[in-house]
Amino acid sequence: MGVFVAAEDILDLTTDETSTILRDGYGLDAAVLDVVSGEAATVCKVKAGDGIFAMKASRSTPQALSLLRWQTAAMRRLTGLGLPVPALVPDLNGEFLHRESGAGGDVVVQLSAWLHDPPLSDVDVDFFLLRKVGAMAARVSQALADFQPLPHEASHVWELSRSADSIRFALQQLKPGPVETLARRALQTFEEELLPLLPELDRAVVHHDLHDSNLLIGIGADGTLGVTGILDFDDMVYGVRLAELAVAGAYAARNTPDAVEALLTVVEGWASALPMTEAEVQAIRPAAISRLAVNASVWASRVAGPRGDYAVARSGGRTLEALDQLLSVGNHEFVSALRRRVYVHP
Repeated sequence: MGVFVAAEDILDLTTDETSTILRDGYGLDAAVLDVVSGEAATVCKVKAGDGIFAMKASRSTPQALSLLRWQTAAMRRLTGLGLPVPALVPDLNGEFLHRESGAGGDVVVQLSAWLHDPPLSDVDVDFFLLRKVGAMAARVSQALADFQPLPHEASHVWELSRSADSIRFALQQLKPGPVETLARRALQTFEEELLPLLPELDRAVVHHDLHDSNLLIGIGADGTLGVTGILDFDDMVYGVRLAELAVAGAYAARNTPDAVEALLTVVEGWASALPMTEAEVQAIRPAAISRLAVNASVWASRVAGPRGDYAVARSGGRTLEALDQLLSVGNHEFVSALRRRVYVHP
């Protein structure tokens, strides 16, 4: 397993190609077409008629198409359960995944409504919002609890249980410095504190990417600030259930001056909706550390590779500071503080 996106998996459609797909596949004439960076796909913000849409076009293989159908089914389930997932837009044939073939190969397209609220990374984060982030992550977990896994394995470099491998591969590309130093400390934490707990952690289908760019924040139906959008189902896997909380908590924490208190608060929000097991209580801090370390090391290792500008953009923020803060508190101390705030399922 490497940390680079393979060149053959990257799809860069031209504006003309994208406009043609929208016109022929969806009956939309794009008045404005803005490219939004993606890890491998072509992602665009589209203004057509009275609507604004998000378009994602990816290379299509039988396995990729199976994965996208699974992700699309999950999106529709969450929408049906009242979670704030973008509404999918069918093509002219009534399909939620549109397929095109051309000289560049087979392409599969998904079109959805564009959600306008800003991401978590762009708003002021307080105690109440952190709790709501945790509670929303729990709602996602509950909604996917009995969702059918794929018949074939789906995995990726970001998967929590594979954090050690991802960090090791990334370290091969890194020069000595803050990222390399913190990644090695996090790798040790994973191996000593999280790895022994993995067999005890519940497994389920997880979104696995509820980070601060994929959670949109706005005024909800109750008139208060909360999560109003859940984006990007590309990293869905059948894996450790705790990954849902670890990702949401780790990325929310990096948007605050006190990452430890922030993580505790997100966990408190989760536990208000979904009780934690003893193993999850012990594992959440090293799990959050592992995710932040994978984020920092993988994106740093990709800066010189394909879509390096995207890697630079994804590796910004206070990731290293939050990672250092979480590494600097012992797990016994963290768990003791957590026990005073959450119910632990016996």
